[in-house]
Amino acid sequence: MTPVQENQKVVEEFHKYMSEGSFSRSTAQSYYFNILDFFKHLDGGNIPYYNINEQIVREYIDSLEAGNKPQTVNSKIYTIKKFTEFLKKIKNINLEVKIKPVKLQKRKKDVNQILDFPKLLDYIDQVNWKKPKIRERDKLIIKFLYYTGAKTKSILQVKAKDIQDNKINFKDKMISVDNKFADEIRKYLNLFKISSSEYLFPNFKPSATIFKSKYPMSETSVQSLFRKYIEIIDKNLSIIDLRNSFILNQKNNYLNSEIKKIYSSRTVMADGDYLSYLKTSD
Repeated sequence: MTPVQENQKVVEEFHKYMSEGSFSRSTAQSYYFNILDFFKHLDGGNIPYYNINEQIVREYIDSLEAGNKPQTVNSKIYTIKKFTEFLKKIKNINLEVKIKPVKLQKRKKDVNQILDFPKLLDYIDQVNWKKPKIRERDKLIIKFLYYTGAKTKSILQVKAKDIQDNKINFKDKMISVDNKFADEIRKYLNLFKISSSEYLFPNFKPSATIFKSKYPMSETSVQSLFRKYIEIIDKNLSIIDLRNSFILNQKNNYLNSEIKKIYSSRTVMADGDYLSYLKTSD
């Protein structure tokens, strides 16, 4: 049996071992493709698996680091670790391979990063044109985050009765919005036929005829929809950037004399009936 054939056989055995273990099907498949990629690197598979050493693995990892994210490289390292554990347990082959994970570099964030809000709204219109109700819900959530600066969990607790003219009651504070945005909220309430005691952003049902339930959306759902839309602009932007962009735009354009001080994109202070928050998490 040639080294290539030996490697192919042991890779299939490894895949079966992972599939029959406590791993999900997708995880087992991920390990399988990772280890296939590793053996392709080994002189086209001509180095038998039992001759793998730390130098060979290090050369492979070095070849990955140039064009891949640290998370991808670490996934490959973890797969090789699982493969060596498999060889030790099933084949009684102990390979002395110890490779440390790649350190994740934190992105240096512009503390005054402003999101292109009109571009974001245009994109939502494009991707959800077949689902008008979903689209309108998503747009209003995005606008709530942008115009009020409120945290996601606070927005999701808002009920129809909390909308009073051009003011929104967030329990701990009352925030004023302009008349145009207030009209958009009222149109949304009519579209969904939301009663005074119901949440503005209910948890949608998959059925085409059922658009709401008695429970509000989860914060995780809002994070997911935000990530889906933000990819087109800058995948590194966060909900915090969205919440701070309006107030930073106002500051940069000198349009709002009520703003007292801008500490950073994550720490903003303004007059009480408009915006007041210091906490950095959503």
